[in-house]
Amino acid sequence: MADAGREHMPKLASMLETLQNPSSRCETKRTKVTVFANTASTYSLNRYTAELAANLPPAVEAKAVYFQPVSSGIQKQIDRYWRYMRLARKEQGDYNVIVSEGCAYLLLALPKERTICVCHDVHSLAYAGPKDLHHRLYDLRYRASLALLPTAKFVVTVSDATRRELLRYCRSTISDFRNQHQLCGKRVILHVGEDVFYKNVPAVLRAFAQLPDPDLVLLKIGGLTQATQGLVDLLGIRSRLRHLTQVSDDDLVAAYNTSDMLVFPSLSEGFGWPPLEAMACGCPVIASNCASILETCEDACLYVHPADFKAIAAMIARVLREENVRVGLRERGLQQAAKFSWKNSASEFLRLFQQP
Repeated sequence: MADAGREHMPKLASMLETLQNPSSRCETKRTKVTVFANTASTYSLNRYTAELAANLPPAVEAKAVYFQPVSSGIQKQIDRYWRYMRLARKEQGDYNVIVSEGCAYLLLALPKERTICVCHDVHSLAYAGPKDLHHRLYDLRYRASLALLPTAKFVVTVSDATRRELLRYCRSTISDFRNQHQLCGKRVILHVGEDVFYKNVPAVLRAFAQLPDPDLVLLKIGGLTQATQGLVDLLGIRSRLRHLTQVSDDDLVAAYNTSDMLVFPSLSEGFGWPPLEAMACGCPVIASNCASILETCEDACLYVHPADFKAIAAMIARVLREENVRVGLRERGLQQAAKFSWKNSASEFLRLFQQP
């Protein structure tokens, strides 16, 4: 699922943050956001549609669009797809929200770069019981809609459980990444950064070597010096190391999403991008307790002394072992990452220029 193509499933507000900033839009024209309801009318989905449209920022001209196809037969399918897509094309706003993954086919009629799709669950794919012809045809239609999700600007899930289910059942850049780098069936420890002294890469390697599980791999993104390569062999972890020197933005996002945690025990950082990027992707973070990382990450990660590789190993084992710790780190990480945006940073520069 690309994020739009990205897998980190950011909150709806992250796409629409510009709507809350009057200086970023023309004052004479209200931004239009159209919310498209599901064709299978249910109380919960209709309520979700109505509340979302009603609670967008006041500067937004919001509209909810409902469409009910005829009750049965081939005409119902013609209505559901062809007629609803025609209506969507006509009613589209400056931004659009499709409130159900089952209607992701509307992406064929809407500008994908300005459309969010919400995924509530993937129950039909998880159901393993007997299915009649009706259910099998429904599954085919449903899978076809899910296949279009990667084309959306963003995909939003209503819970972390749904996010995990969606990534499990849907082919995506994550599954491609895992296959390409032999990560299927593995638990993944990630480190991102070049092999310079302050990144403390040897401590990551030594901590990882304390955990001899053959199904645990270290994904290292960034260069390794000849000396560090020698340490890899000395520690006997070559077969469990996946080393990538240069990756695209999409592959980096896939790496964060495919990993069980980021381990980032830097001796010093000016800011520390990887922990924040990992948090934005829902990836738990273990980081050093150096001042800048404490400032950037606050209570959203677990801290270790960067020189104590045994403590780092113990912390990795804890995160792997305790699901409640992982869930808490994901939730706090997403909240922490949401505090940062390029728009806010750029606005601060502008504010400084405007000061006397």
